[in-house]
Amino acid sequence: MSISDINKGASGVNPTASSIGALPLTGGTLSGDLTISTLSASQAVVTDANDKLVSLPYNSTATASNLAQWDSSANFQANRYVASHAIIVSAGGVTTLTVVSAQTQVVTGTLAQTIQLPDANTLKVGDRFEIIYSNSAASIVRNGSGTTLITLTGYSFVYAICTNNSTVAGVWDISFKGNSASTSNSIVTRNNTSGIAVGSVGCSGVVSTGAVSGSTVSATGTVSGAAVSATGTVSGNAISSTTSVTGATISSSGTLSGTGLTNTFFVCAKTALTFGATVTPAFNSAQNFSLTLTANVATFANPSTISLGNRGVIAFVQDAAGSRTITAWGFLYSFAGGVPIPLTTAGASKDFFNYYVDSYVTGAATITIATPSVVTLTGHNILFGQKVQFTTTGALPTGLAINTTYYANPTGANTLNLATSLVNLRAGTYIATSGSQSGIHTLTSGSITMQQSLNIL
Repeated sequence: MSISDINKGASGVNPTASSIGALPLTGGTLSGDLTISTLSASQAVVTDANDKLVSLPYNSTATASNLAQWDSSANFQANRYVASHAIIVSAGGVTTLTVVSAQTQVVTGTLAQTIQLPDANTLKVGDRFEIIYSNSAASIVRNGSGTTLITLTGYSFVYAICTNNSTVAGVWDISFKGNSASTSNSIVTRNNTSGIAVGSVGCSGVVSTGAVSGSTVSATGTVSGAAVSATGTVSGNAISSTTSVTGATISSSGTLSGTGLTNTFFVCAKTALTFGATVTPAFNSAQNFSLTLTANVATFANPSTISLGNRGVIAFVQDAAGSRTITAWGFLYSFAGGVPIPLTTAGASKDFFNYYVDSYVTGAATITIATPSVVTLTGHNILFGQKVQFTTTGALPTGLAINTTYYANPTGANTLNLATSLVNLRAGTYIATSGSQSGIHTLTSGSITMQQSLNIL
């Protein structure tokens, strides 16, 4: 049963019948209570294409023109929901979305385009927008207050979900798929805090069970996963991998570890040292060195930069004439028996020395005027018999001289006595100081173990 032939008009009609089937009405309006007993429950009254009232039943079976309704759990189900979309032709400017903007925004053209998400105060938590960049230009997505959330290369997809609408900016969960014509895809999911860009992933910790890749991967915490790869630099306080770490450069101020490092070895280039009367290597700038001797070297000096654990190889190469020698070594170099190993002097011969920095400390120290004198350097870690030298910005007390080697007797974690020789050290004869002193005194101590591994005539 349907209601039919009720035509709209200008004058009012107030039906009094408690139930009607068909009510002809040629003019006026229909007002008052209208009970239609011949209709079953849960039917809706709607107008058809001819402005006639017709009944439309609710139906759980998918049928064209049926009304949709929630279930008892306030869920709505359909095979597919087709959201509207808008096309934005990039003009190098900013497109600001509102609460009534289409859910899907497709950016075309060739220029970069910034998309600003709506004022979050006008949205509901869970509102979402899809932004598709189908051009090659780099583009930006901002929150409602204009703060950049993400910067993307061309041909990218952004999925933004509002998770907090208490401010204009709101809080957005951002998922994106970044791509360019010449690089592989990358998919990253992140929460709204500060900006992030494709090709660079920065955070306190990046964890992946697959791969983290890009031009730069950096972290103050840990980068871990089955594989970490980069075409540029992998760096951080701690880098670990259960499979492989690959890249053009791998640097870390902390730990580099893993069950597999690509190729399972590191290839370190050899750095040529500049010949001179005094030669000074820099252990923190290279690992392996070579020095071609074209005359005698007066001093092979302590390294200008050095860290505990430095190790490598130094090759000394005689020129065609040969017979070149090294007269003196910096005090940090240590040889078996305390005597430097002489070089092979034949023309064009080569001597290879392995070196290892097994101890090193330097810092500002205080010196008492006393017998014996007590030197204080906090947390010195200096061992019995280890060599020590001083420099100063002023003057050392009488009994000590700059650039002179002394031998240490540690008396505590922060203190030590000094002797002028190993013989005096073993006898307990320590240096006494007197007079006055001034300036800042710097103590340096350590040992670079030197071992000849090969000579080639």
